[in-house]
Amino acid sequence: MARKTVLCLIVTVLCLTVAADTARWRMQMPMVPDVADSIRQAVQQRTRLLKSRQAGQSRETRTRSDGSISEVEQMVDDATNSDDTWCLRTETGGVRVHTRSVPGSTFDMVRGSAVLDVEPRAVVKLFESTDEELIRQFNPLYDSGWDLETIDRVSKVAYARVRSAFPGIKPRDTVTRVSHHVLGPRGEVFLLQAVEHRAMPPQRGCVRAQILNGINLVQPVPGNQHKTNFTFTQQANLGGIVPAWVANRLIAREAVQFVQRIGVVAKTLDK
Repeated sequence: MARKTVLCLIVTVLCLTVAADTARWRMQMPMVPDVADSIRQAVQQRTRLLKSRQAGQSRETRTRSDGSISEVEQMVDDATNSDDTWCLRTETGGVRVHTRSVPGSTFDMVRGSAVLDVEPRAVVKLFESTDEELIRQFNPLYDSGWDLETIDRVSKVAYARVRSAFPGIKPRDTVTRVSHHVLGPRGEVFLLQAVEHRAMPPQRGCVRAQILNGINLVQPVPGNQHKTNFTFTQQANLGGIVPAWVANRLIAREAVQFVQRIGVVAKTLDK
């Protein structure tokens, strides 16, 4: 098996949020969507939502996308803005949790953000860790994960599986495209989107969850190199019998603890 680097996603009550990432590179497979498609879809969703609020209806938009850094930065701007499409759900322990609806979907986008008392490089290092014991410090139910394919120098497809959280609940797994972009002084961002991959079809005895769209954004705090502005967004389908409204509540409720765990565990790497 190739050496693996596991990227943490948001940990829900069912712990459906780990994607794997490794350092080996392979050839691109046609069935995996290009990262430009992921970016374009997110930008189009955002544009439709704004227009629907203004005109009372959703409209299809055409947004040219070539996967450039400027478009990744547009996603970052969208994820971190403070317009009225985001609804504040809670502010606890320095963590702010917002949600907003996504046109054409019953699954909300959830956002969690906080200033962490740790350097940005330590948070990135955590997301790239190969240490499964370290991973289980912020995701105790993490079982296993590995790379399915390397697409290009910034994008890979990863498989991850978590154990069942409760008796009678099947374990969950995910197949996720993860793209890592360095944005200079704006920090680093991991883009996440569920994909299908012929190397990992749905597995018997396991429910396939989906990270429909999401980011993990690691940014420096101006004037303080020892602190990190951390923001994640996630729109997730937990799969199985879990309805959308339950998934929305579970992810939003767990967001505070997820952000706090990231800060605590990353601090052990801040040396």
